[in-house]
This record gives sequence, structure tokens and C-alpha cells, in this order.
Amino acid sequence: MDSNFIKSVRKLQQKYYPCDRMLLKRLIKCCVHSTLCYICCLFPPLRDRLGLEPSFLPLISVIIHPGRRLSATVQHTIKCGFGLLSGLCWALLGREIAQRCLGHTWNILSEAEHRELHYARYQAALAILVVFECIMLFYHGWMRSVEHTNFAMVFPFFLVVHFAFSESLKENAREIALSYTAPFFLGIAFALVWNIILFPDLGTTYLGTSVINSLNNIHDAVDDSVKFFTSANHFTKDSSFYLENYKSLLKYKNSVQSKISVTNLVYNECAFEISYSYMAPHSVKPIIDQFRNLSLCVNGLINACQLEFFAIDNDNSKDFIQTRREVIFVDHDRLLKILDILEPCVNDLGSKLSHALYQAKIALAFSYDVSQKDVKASNSFPFAGDVAIGKNQNANHFDEVTESIELALKVFDKTFKNELAGLGYDMLTPSDEMFLLSSFLMNFKQCARTIISVVKETNVLYTKRVERESKGWIRGKKLWFNFMGSFKQFVTFVLGGSPHRSGKTPTSRATHSVTESQALQGNVGNNVTLEYEGSRGGPNEGIAQRPKFEEEQLLGQSEDMGIEKIESLKRKETLPVTSKTGSEVNADETLTLNEKILHAIEFFSFQCRTSWRPHFIFGFQVTVCLTIVSVPMFLPEGRAWYGHMHGPWMAFVAILCMEPNVGGTFWVSFLRSFGVVAGSAWAYLCYVAGYHKSNDPYLCTVLTVFGAFPGFYYFIATPYVKGAIIYIITIYIVLLATIIPSKTLKSGILQNFAKRCFAVATGAPVALVTQLVFFPIQARDCLNEELSFVCGCLSQMILLLETGLESDSLSSMNFTSEKYHRFTTLSSAAKAALRRATEYKGLTRQEPRIKGEYINIEQAQTDIILLMKEIVERLDNIGNVTIHFGSDMLKDVNKDLHAYRRQGVASLLSVIRALGESYLNKTPLPPFLPSARICHRRFVNRIKEVMDQNYGHVIQRMGLVETPNDSDSDNESDSKEDSNDDMLMFARKRKLVISDNTRSKEVLRDTLLSWNARNANFEEVIEYVEELVVFTKKLVGSTDFQYGFLSRPLNAEWAAQAVTDFDDYAQNGTSPSKLQAALSQSSKNERINDNDVDSSVLIRMPTIQKSTTLDMKTKKRAYSIGSIDTHTAEALAHIHDPIPSALDSTSNKSTSPSLQETTIKATELPPILKNVFVNKRND
Repeated sequence: MDSNFIKSVRKLQQKYYPCDRMLLKRLIKCCVHSTLCYICCLFPPLRDRLGLEPSFLPLISVIIHPGRRLSATVQHTIKCGFGLLSGLCWALLGREIAQRCLGHTWNILSEAEHRELHYARYQAALAILVVFECIMLFYHGWMRSVEHTNFAMVFPFFLVVHFAFSESLKENAREIALSYTAPFFLGIAFALVWNIILFPDLGTTYLGTSVINSLNNIHDAVDDSVKFFTSANHFTKDSSFYLENYKSLLKYKNSVQSKISVTNLVYNECAFEISYSYMAPHSVKPIIDQFRNLSLCVNGLINACQLEFFAIDNDNSKDFIQTRREVIFVDHDRLLKILDILEPCVNDLGSKLSHALYQAKIALAFSYDVSQKDVKASNSFPFAGDVAIGKNQNANHFDEVTESIELALKVFDKTFKNELAGLGYDMLTPSDEMFLLSSFLMNFKQCARTIISVVKETNVLYTKRVERESKGWIRGKKLWFNFMGSFKQFVTFVLGGSPHRSGKTPTSRATHSVTESQALQGNVGNNVTLEYEGSRGGPNEGIAQRPKFEEEQLLGQSEDMGIEKIESLKRKETLPVTSKTGSEVNADETLTLNEKILHAIEFFSFQCRTSWRPHFIFGFQVTVCLTIVSVPMFLPEGRAWYGHMHGPWMAFVAILCMEPNVGGTFWVSFLRSFGVVAGSAWAYLCYVAGYHKSNDPYLCTVLTVFGAFPGFYYFIATPYVKGAIIYIITIYIVLLATIIPSKTLKSGILQNFAKRCFAVATGAPVALVTQLVFFPIQARDCLNEELSFVCGCLSQMILLLETGLESDSLSSMNFTSEKYHRFTTLSSAAKAALRRATEYKGLTRQEPRIKGEYINIEQAQTDIILLMKEIVERLDNIGNVTIHFGSDMLKDVNKDLHAYRRQGVASLLSVIRALGESYLNKTPLPPFLPSARICHRRFVNRIKEVMDQNYGHVIQRMGLVETPNDSDSDNESDSKEDSNDDMLMFARKRKLVISDNTRSKEVLRDTLLSWNARNANFEEVIEYVEELVVFTKKLVGSTDFQYGFLSRPLNAEWAAQAVTDFDDYAQNGTSPSKLQAALSQSSKNERINDNDVDSSVLIRMPTIQKSTTLDMKTKKRAYSIGSIDTHTAEALAHIHDPIPSALDSTSNKSTSPSLQETTIKATELPPILKNVFVNKRND
């Protein structure tokens, strides 16, 4: 019974307060560190050496805590130390000038005597302090807005300056310097000591474990994706099991990205440590660089599995979007047969890749002293996990592994292509089955290539480790000064930044940096923290803001003219000034000093109105808020009262409540208020237990540990960082203010309790009012800005992918490395913006609203962010496939398809631009949004025709289509060509004729597969954009015509009449001769010209009564997507437009066997189109 009760309690504890062994060690270190600092303040001989403010010692013990890796502690120490020293210098300078205003009696008379005897001088001295205080506050707000992690630097800067200005002006500089350096640096030294001697937690040690954890997650994701995709036949027998595997597969997206992010952060932290080991921490950088490619391949494989799930399951209720997917039109039986054919070769290569990746993980674990227990074997491909990699292993082992994988990849490439060729010519033409299959195969091939690169890099590292270990630990191990690797790393170490922030990419800071709360925790990568934030965590404070110049650099209007020309246009052009000698003179040299000053002021004013605006606003808000709270401290009549009420506590609370937006200020004010009240209550309890009846400091100290332990748990393992940190600080400050005797101020525990609560009751409301009155920045506006910014990034990414739209020349269609670098920069910026949007969404919930509840709006915004993430993933996949496999197919057919491509991309970009402007301006969506789906369908149909014309004879000549052995097979082919299933079975029986020109065959097939993979992802992008339109209408609405010819219901009826009853409609105003002429002219103008603006949205369809086609003018008016409702347009789009000869019953036999008969149910059409269409769809 007792054991069951303990298990139940343990289970509840892990559910609501999860804690692992590492977190427990860190909590113990934090409690020991803070308790020691508190005891030092109680010990009189040591307390006398701490100066005027010994309570700063436990305060700094909470800010610089040992509950994180040593590298993070050192990084935080550097920032905090810089803030302390610069603040001390600024405070001493201000006090020195103020003391000069008091005259030679500054150290003789007290402040009360100065107020009575020299009021004017005393008032002038306080005015000097006000000026220095305001400059300090503006600097504090500006730096926090520029880089949120600067809080570790500017908060100590504020503490030193503000509390030093609150001290009596009679104190000399030596006493002030001692009071504001000794407690701070003693606490920092204690933190470093405890981090080393008590449960040492080194970043260089955790680096190897982090790399192995990332590879384990990637390994599982690749294996499960391959197994899921090839086992569709087995899964469909049990739909519930199929669904569970699908849900577990989707979780890998976030987990893989999270593991990789943690690895990058740990690697950056290692620059702040000195390590002693066989391998340098920076030697693992080549492996970490491959993680991005592996992440893209994993996302591509999972997305292909997601498409397969929707294609086979065909249950729209399980989809997270309601828009009809293109993949639901696949032939299920045909797809399953193809998967059966390819399953052996795919699983064979997948098993070998899994085995090789496991061997690489074993070798990396050995190289970086990671426990072999952390290396996980594959669960999808069973093989004995007996791979023992050690110093006795053959050095050529990995060379053999690499060669075997490369050979397996070549065999796989040849095998699956031969199998596809055996299925017939129609499998090489664009179809939904081919799109789905190509998307998986291309990502699988690229994943195999990346794993080969990882194995090769592992071989290099493993060889170095074996070589150094053979020399013995004395000669083999070295002392690695990680910050001395390069000048950039040295600057990073001195300035306390991260290596990625000094990169040239403008988005590197916003993309990879952590939030302000995570920087205070220093616990990034802890499993408990990630779990808590993912399940019950509230909104994070201190969001990594996007620099305003980023939008100008990334989303500036530019033509498709190359990177060099774009950069040249950005350079400032200056006109030369011609002198009498004809030499060029710089215009700035002729300006006077006053003109230069005016130009500098004008430049500063312009920057504050544009790119520096958020920094200026927050700096101004902090200055106003703290000035209001601290007014009594700088008034001669109120300075004594301010000190008696512990006035600096008010400013302390107010500046901690200030956030750059309204929602953040409301949320943090609540957390701070709760933390102050709870901390003061626990301090009162500790004092009453220890000092009320008996002077027992031991009992009081023990009780503080019990109060600090849960506080540190919420501080380190939960998102409620700013409430927890002030809770712990309040316990020690209230106790020490009561216990330590003061010369001028003596207060009891109840008085200090009340004063601390009065401080939060004053500081928090002033911060809220200041944020609401002076240039309020609402979180909902920041959220809309981020969504609009993402729309701009998506537009630029699509333009980079769809090269050659401005001209049909082949030279402009190259997807160069420069374009791909810009593409990845845009992708990183979009992902960072979506993370910020998620945080702003949580803060928006905390803001006051007048227009009703926020629940429905929040749900719509959540779906919009999710859809945008999916779009970015698909575009990343397109870019990854394009840069590795090329886009030669588009070059070959660009002359015939240029207008189609341009219209399709223009339609999609128009919708995305409309969405971005609607988010930013809060305006309804405009009417007549073009349909990118219909444009893309017409593009696919057109490319089928072009392939038949341009590639049919080439494919026949190159042997990509099977030829029969005898004449009997010709007759057999004619009899079986009408049925797709019979054709598939027959194709497997016939022999293939392989051309001698193997290289040309490979290029053609890779090109086709690459384009098909691109197309599969592009179709999903269009579907997600259509779903974005639906959710955006819920937020901002849409402006549709309600009356007249342009209203959708009336025009839908007109379109239906024009399609179904064209003869009667045409005879009303057109003679038969004119009608015949119009029809003949229509057949000539079947293809799109550059001048046909709206022709990309036309849908070609046969009428029921006659096999005639509408003229181009009628098509434009009848089938414009802006003229009919969305449901009608979608129904019309699925109707195939065969060539006129195919409408004749005698010519139906000559149609391609890939044509599939599809019938639209009457319930799926609008009432006006029921029982009208005989629908054929060309796959």
C-alpha cells in the first residue's frame, strides 16, 4: 500500500512538477550558493567589509546563479561585470560633479544641514544627479530594446547608478566604490566556484551529448519516415494504427529542430570555457553544419509521408485544413502497387543508412567521451546493436562504410528508375502519383548524400581521437582556449556576445538568440524546461525583437537582376563638385561646423522616426516611468522621506515591470506583484520563527532554504522567470533590512513587509500607465507586423525560386548559390518572425480589450501561424531540391511555359501581398483575388502537352519506354492500353531496352523527378495560401460585391448558363457565320500570349451538347475566378479540357492511358451546376 502511494505521488509530481537528476543538482547548487551569500551578510566581520549595501550579495547570487553550465555562467559574468564597472564609473562621475556644487563642505555637513544652510547649492547638486539619472535610464531602455539579452548588462548598470545616487552625498568615492563592487564580485566569484566544485556542469562536456541527442532524433525521424512511406499497404489494414504512426511522425518536426537549436547554443557557449580533452570543442563544427541539411531532408520526408496519408486515408476530418487537397485525386490502387514495387529497394537503402548512422554515432560518442548508453539504435530497421567502436578499431572501417553506402545509393538510383521505366511512359509524365513519389525519393536521395557526408566527417574526427589517445593522456590531451581560435571568437569572449551575432547575415541575431528569460535562466536545452514550456508555460517575457533595418535589407524592392547589381544600386550615389581646376571635391568638406551639426541632428531625428523608433520609444518610456517614481529622491524636501520608505525599491520594481509592449508589461507586472507579496510573506514567516521570541538565526536560515528551493524551481524550469527571481530576492532583502542594524533607518519586519508591498503597489501601476499613455506599443500590433513581414519573406522566397520570370532567357533561370544564400536568409528570418509572433500572441491575451473576447481571434491567429510555418517548410524543401538537383526541365520548356509560369506566380504573389497588407493595415481583403490553384493546374496541363511534343520521341529513342520482344506484344499492348491496371501489370512483364547514352538518361530522369518534387510542394503552398485567405477573412473580413452584375451569385448563374447552354446564348446576338469564325479564331489562340492578362485563370471544358470551345474573350469573362464563387471555381477547375479530337467517340482510343474518369458528385456542386458536367480529369 505504501509503495503504491509513493508511486502515485511520484507520478503526480512528474506530471505537474517534472524534475530530472540534472535539474535537481542545479537546484541544490543554487540554494547552497544563495544561502552562503545570505550567511555572509549575517556574519558581522565579513559584513563590515561589504560596504553600505551588503544585501546586494544575495541579490547578485540570484542573478548570477550556478544553476547552469559553466560556459553560460561565464558569459553572464562578463556582461554583468561590464555593466557593474561602467555603472560605477557613471555614478562616481555624477556624484563628483554634484559634490562640487555643494562646495568644500560636501563632506562636513549632512544633507539636512545643506538643505537648511545652502538650499540653492543642494538643489543644483540634485539637479545634476537628475541629468545623469535620465541619461542612464534612457540608455537602459535603448539597450534592452536593441538586444534583449543586454538585460544582464544594463540591469546591474541601473542598480549601481540608482542606489549610489540614493546614498548621502557626504559619502566619499572610496566608500561608494567598495559598497557597489565588493558584494557583487564576491557573489559572482562564489557562483563560479560552486559551478566548478559542486556537481560540475561544463558546456564542453555537454556538447558531445547534445550532438548525439540530435543525431538520435534525426536517426529515428529518417527511419520512421522511410518505414511509414513504404508500409502504407500494411498500415491501411489497421486505420487506428496508421493514424497513431502518422501523429508520432509529425512530432519529429519540432523535436528535431529543437535538438539542433540546443546543439548550436551549446556550441556557442563553449567559446567561454577552457577545456582539457583529446578533442577541441570546435572540431565538431563540420558535423553541426550538416544538421541544417539533415533537418531539411527530414522535413521533406515527413511532408511526403503526410501527403501519402491524405492520399490513402482520404478523410478530410483528419486534416488540419479544410481546403481540398490535390493529392486526394490520386489513384489509390495504382499508388499502392508502385509502393509495393519500390518497397524492397527503398528499405534496403534505408537499412544501410540506418546502420551507417548508428556506427557514426558510436564513433562520435567515443571521440567526445559520451556514454555509449546515450547512443540509441534503430527501432524501425532491426539489426544487432553490437557495433563496438574503440581505439582498437580498424582505421579504414569508415572508408569501407562510406564506399558501401555510395555503392548502395548508386544501385538504389538505378533500380528504382528502372522500376519506374517498367511502369510505362505515363509514369514519367506529371501526375499526382508521380508528384508524391518524387517528393519522397528526391528527399531520400539527398538525405542519403548528407548522411554520407556525416560519416566522412566522423571518420576524420575518429581518426584524430585514436591517434591522440595512442600517445597517452599526458601527451594526447591538450588545454583548449576556445576563445583564442580566431579574432572573432576573442572579441566575442571579451564583449560577452555569441559568435553568430557577429556574422554578416542581418537576421542571425534575431534567428538564433534566446529570449530574455532564457538568458536569465541559462538553462537552454534542459528537457524539463522544454517540456514545461511546451505544455503549461505562459508567454515568455523579453521577446527577441526584429531589427527594423532587417525589413529594408530583406524585403526591399528589387528586380531579378543578380546580387551584384542589387548591391550596387543600394550604394549611395554622390555628384562630384567641379572646382576651377576640374578636380572632384567632396561636398561634405565645404560644410561649416554648424551645418554639420544640423545634418547630424537631422540624421538622428530621421533615424529615431524610422529604424530607431522602437528603441527611442522604449528608452523614453523607461525614462518617464522611473523619473515619476524617483521624483522625491531628487527633491530637497522629499529626499529624506524617500530614503525612509526604501524608495529605491519602488524604482527597482518599476524598471523590472517595464517591457517594450503593453501585453508584456501587464503580464510581467502581475508576475512581479505576486512574487513580491509571496516573498515578503515568506520573509515574515522566517523572521517570526527565528527572531520573534528567541534570537535563532539558524532556524531562520533553514526556513529561507525551504522558501528559496521552489523559487529556484520556477526560476530555472518554468517560463515564470521574472516572478520567481523577484520572489527569491524579496525574501533576502526584507529579512536583511530588518536584521542588519542601520545608522539612519530602523524598521521592524511588518514595516518592511508593508514598504516592500508599497513599492510594488507604486512601481507596477506607474509602469502600466506609462506604457499605456506614452507611445503605447501593443502586442497585437507587433503580432500583425510579424505576420506581414512573413508574407513579405514568402513573396521574396517564391520569386527567388521561380527564376527567369522577367525574361525568357535561359541565363536568368539559374538558381545560383548567391540566390540560395539569400533564400536561406529569408527562410531564417521568416522562422524567427513566426517564433516572435507566437510569443506576441501569448502576450496579446494579457492586454485589455474593448471589442469582446480574444479566444476566437487567438484561435484564428494560431492557425495562421501554423499555416505559415508549413508554407516555409515547403519552400525550404523546394529550395533544397532545386539547389542539389537543378531545374533544367524548366529551361527546356521555358519558351512554351513562360507566360503560364508568370501568371501562376503573379496570382500567388498577389494573394500573399493582399494578406500581408490586410494584417498590417487591418483592412478587409479585396474582391477578385486571383486563383493560383487554377493557374497552376493549367500550367501542369500545358507542360504535359509540351512533354508529349518535345520529349516523346527523345524518350522513345533513349530507351526510357519499354519495347516488346515480338510482334505479338504489339497487339497485346493495343488491347491492354485502355486500362491503367492492365498496363501496369503488362509493363512489368516486358523487357527494357536501355540506351547506351546512360548519362543523358540519368539527367532527364533526375530533372523530371526534381520538377515533380518541386511541384508537389508548390501545390501544397497554394493550398495553404488558400486556407490562409479563409482564416484572414475571419480576422479582417472581405469586401465583396453584394448587388449588380459583379456580385458572385448572379455572375455564377451567368457563367453556368454560358457553359451549359452556349448555343442558345450565342444565337441571341451572334450569327452562325460569326460564331464559326469566333470558334476557329479560338482554336488558333489556344495558347497563352504575354498580353493575355487574365487568361491564366481560364478553365477549358467540353460542353454537354457540342464539342466546341468558347472564344478567348468569352472565356475571360465567363471563367474569371473573381467572377464566380470559390466553390464553383473549384468545381470547374477539376474538369479536363481534352483536345477537340478527343471529344469524338472515335478518337477516344487515342487518348493517353493516364486519363482517369472522375465524376463530381451532385452534392459537391452548387445547386445551379448540378447534373450538368461530365467531368474528365487529366492527372
